[in-house]
Amino acid sequence: MFISNNKCVIFPNVFRKYANLRLLENMRILLAIFLFFSLTVCAAAQTSSKIKLQNPGLGKITLVEKKRRVTVDLSRDVAGCAAGTAVVKKLYKDCAAGSAEFRLVDAMLKNNQTYLLISTSAAGNCNVCGQCGAVEALGLIWLKLDKRLRVLDKQSVSIDYCRMGIEPVSEIVDFDEEAQSKTLKLNFKDDVLAFDFETMISDDKSDNKSYEFSHLEYNRKTPEKGFIIKTEKRDRSSVREQ
Repeated sequence: MFISNNKCVIFPNVFRKYANLRLLENMRILLAIFLFFSLTVCAAAQTSSKIKLQNPGLGKITLVEKKRRVTVDLSRDVAGCAAGTAVVKKLYKDCAAGSAEFRLVDAMLKNNQTYLLISTSAAGNCNVCGQCGAVEALGLIWLKLDKRLRVLDKQSVSIDYCRMGIEPVSEIVDFDEEAQSKTLKLNFKDDVLAFDFETMISDDKSDNKSYEFSHLEYNRKTPEKGFIIKTEKRDRSSVREQ
């Protein structure tokens, strides 16, 4: 009778251990499924966009995605002379600047919205024979687009613009000796683009000069934030200190 009682106790214990093992195994399976779908959703939420950019001229760009084509006017967002319009050509004739050039640096698709990073290159002056006209002005534009490629928001920043006293501090400019032209050399590190530039501020009442030092960051993982720019005033040029 005593042995029989022990057996009656042993069987429930074995069953309980077996049930616990099954529960633990089921929890592991559910966790694996959850992690799989989480990674799948995250991957789908943010991917590189296959959008293409074309230069039709007059400070505009044409965005192409599959069968959709949208033209966006960025003439007011370009550093330098955006468009070699008929008025510019009539006014300056042989010294008239051409249209700005745009290049797609980065394109991200996140939560059904597209974020573009575009570099710009234009004549420093619509009169290329005038002040700073012989050198390019360089800048960056950030665009936020909806499903139909319509602009929801945008930012622009001048990085190298002689007439505005803006110069890059970081080494982000390539100069082509043969073509005698400049282009931006932009590299991401751990999905972050970061560089420095400065603006010279002149005092019209005196010969004193000060400088606005700027640090720009753009994170591909959070493209919706656009450009994050921090500035500080300095008495000396950081460009000439290098």
